[in-house]
Amino acid sequence: MNHIGLNHVLRTHKIDVLAISLLVIGNMFSIALFLYCQQLSSETELLKLDLRQRLEATNKPRLNRTLSQINAKEHAVKHDEISGVNAAIKEIVLPWPALFKSLEAVDSTDVKLLALEPNPKQRTLHITALALDTGSMMRYVRELTQQRVLKEVVLQSQETTDISGQTVIRFVVGAAWKV
Repeated sequence: MNHIGLNHVLRTHKIDVLAISLLVIGNMFSIALFLYCQQLSSETELLKLDLRQRLEATNKPRLNRTLSQINAKEHAVKHDEISGVNAAIKEIVLPWPALFKSLEAVDSTDVKLLALEPNPKQRTLHITALALDTGSMMRYVRELTQQRVLKEVVLQSQETTDISGQTVIRFVVGAAWKV
C-alpha cells in the first residue's frame, strides 16, 4: 500500500508594500498641504500688519484709498488661494482609518479585494473584489451592511470570470461612509 505525505505549511502574511507606500505618500501630501495653508495664513497676517503700519505712517486720504484698493485685491487673491488649498485638503483627507477598520472587520476568507475607489465629493466608496461563490459574495455584502462606518451598501455588479482555470465571481459593491 502506497503512503502519501502531505506538507501543510502555514502561509506567511504578505505586507502590501504598494498600499503602505501610497498611504504614507498620501499622508505626507496632506501634511504638506496643511503646512502650505498655514504658511499662506501667516503671510496674509503679515501683509495685513504691514499695511496697517503703512496706513498709520501716512495720513494722506488719497494714499489710503490706493493702499486699501491694493490690499483688497491682494486679500481677494490670497483668499481664493486659501479656499483652493482648503478644498484640496478636504478632498484628500478621507476617513481612511475608520474605513480600513470596518473593511478588516468583515470576514473575507473567501473574498479577495481588488480595488478601493473613494469619491470624496460624494463620500462614496466602490469596492471591487473576487469571490469563490455567490454565497461568499452575499455574505461579504451582508457583513459590510452591518458596519457602522458604511451606509447604503449595494451590490452594483457581478460577473463570472475564469482565473487560472478556476471560476470566480468578480463583483463591485458601492457604499457611502458616514461623517
